[in-house]
Amino acid sequence: MNTEIEHLSDNKIRMTVTISEAEFETSIDKAFKTLAKQVRLPGFRPGKAPRQILEKQIGYEAGRAQALNDYLSQYYVDALDENDVDPVDYPELKVLSGEEEGDVVFEATVPVRPVVTVQGYKELRVEVEVEEISDDVADRQLKLLQDRHASLEDSADPIAEGDFATIDLSGSIDGEEVAGLTANDYLYEVGSGLIGEELDKQIIGKETDSEFEFTDELSENFGENAGNNVDFKVKVKNIQKKVLPEATDAWIKENTEFQTLEDYKKDALSRMEKLRTLQAQMQVQQKVMEALAETVQEEIGDEFIERETQARLESIAQQSGANMAQLQEYISSLDEDAQNEFNEGVRKDAQTAIKSDLALRAIILEEKLEATDEELEEELQKYAQSSGEKISKIRNRIAKPGVEKQVRLDIARSKAVKLVNETAIAVDSKGNEIPLQIEGQEGDELSAIGEALAHDHDHDHNHNHDHDHDHE
Repeated sequence: MNTEIEHLSDNKIRMTVTISEAEFETSIDKAFKTLAKQVRLPGFRPGKAPRQILEKQIGYEAGRAQALNDYLSQYYVDALDENDVDPVDYPELKVLSGEEEGDVVFEATVPVRPVVTVQGYKELRVEVEVEEISDDVADRQLKLLQDRHASLEDSADPIAEGDFATIDLSGSIDGEEVAGLTANDYLYEVGSGLIGEELDKQIIGKETDSEFEFTDELSENFGENAGNNVDFKVKVKNIQKKVLPEATDAWIKENTEFQTLEDYKKDALSRMEKLRTLQAQMQVQQKVMEALAETVQEEIGDEFIERETQARLESIAQQSGANMAQLQEYISSLDEDAQNEFNEGVRKDAQTAIKSDLALRAIILEEKLEATDEELEEELQKYAQSSGEKISKIRNRIAKPGVEKQVRLDIARSKAVKLVNETAIAVDSKGNEIPLQIEGQEGDELSAIGEALAHDHDHDHNHNHDHDHDHE
């Protein structure tokens, strides 16, 4: 197979691929074996009729046409792999010659990933918003723990927010009781807003055996009755106050893994600090990629951005358990400003993702980053352990054209990400530097093998399908 490449405008190339008649003959032979399973001939079981017999029955032209239909896509994929071409969309395939005899020549026009230059990627500086930890954070954590172990005691005092009132409740619309709004001996936490804000306003200050009435509009939490005005009748039968246990060393030891109250508070403060650092770290990773994207000065074609935007919309739909039609219906239900904000946000994210990816690829070339055989083997072992798949089977899967190349690219890409993050400086709004890693933290990203196999699945889906070939 011989390939000639012509670079076109808008990051497109035209590959002219020539397959010798002798090489294409092997594809024709495979095609006749496929046809043998479809054509029934007297005296032969399905799939067992020799090619010579089939040629007499259906003609040599049928086998050649079947070979073009079945294997042209594979020749295209092989040409991509041999010439290190990185397509970003479906190709336009056109058979130029060889449909009836001789060498097969076809043309593939396809958009490719642009190559960019980046500068200053080792000098990135980002600022993130980090929530301050208040002095009483340990006390608030302790209060939550006490609240979980609280008990209720009867009270003769008027009802206050946070109390529990046992009530008889009756709600009606136009004189008819509403299911779910009528109950006896209902234990209600005052201030919870479970029935509505008006109940909380009306019940505060009431005493045992008091009765009162009020009207309130039901919230959206009440389904088909939402928005209706309901007439409520309430009788207070009992009042209880929440009593928190005393936080002593003995109580802490009994109800936690800590020995003293001081130990518990120190741990609570430490956990909050780690959580704050983790949240900051997540912000930093995003901000660094955004800053890296800004180093790309080349213009990115609208078609490339539109494809990435569409892919992100499909991902949003899939993650939300909807299809694209349902997602579009939801977007259309928003007001114009909200629609514009949503669409612009997705498009901006798509552009940032494209530019940061192109920048990382440029860094791989600039820094001569590559995956060693040892690193490839490590990824194989890691994926085998996490997936439970036999390593021999995984080796066969990555042996497919382009898959091992993608694995090595993903490993190199991880090195580029590490380099950018290690050289970046992240600060909070006060200028304090933020550590980029938490000691002992391990990433939970999909391995390079998993990424490549997913990529290969998409690759097969994109290219191994029937083409309506153009003819000259």
